[in-house]
Amino acid sequence: MAGQLQSAQLLQVMEPRRRVYGDFIATVHHVRTKLFEAWRSGPGDGHGRLLLVLEDEELSERLERVRAQVALEGPEAVVEAAESVMDLLSATHARIASLVESGILDEFAAAGEEIPLPPEVVELKQRLDRMITAAREALAQYGAAALLSSEHR
Repeated sequence: MAGQLQSAQLLQVMEPRRRVYGDFIATVHHVRTKLFEAWRSGPGDGHGRLLLVLEDEELSERLERVRAQVALEGPEAVVEAAESVMDLLSATHARIASLVESGILDEFAAAGEEIPLPPEVVELKQRLDRMITAAREALAQYGAAALLSSEHR
């Protein structure tokens, strides 16, 4: 009975952090999915469609909200991994906006050249995987620390 009580207490202590990490991961995964869908959704250059996803206000607000939640929960390794994801999204937006505004993509299209998916969209998966790993490690450490402190009471 005592073991079940400890397990229930441990889950209760870890749940808010687990939920925050999960919300961040799910939101970034949703953005990544939308980016791939936008890229494949029509003929011609997909950069403009990617830009629409990256400039979606509702999505941006969701990302900022979950980013702030992760920053409050910590620890630093998870915050840094989340910031790395957010930095990549910002850099991707800046790069694509610059390309679209420059008109160079139209020149490539006029010349019949195929423009590849920006590598940052692919790198997003790698950075998200690092966030997931950092979150798992943090939850394991946090859970072990919470379990130890409850045993010493």
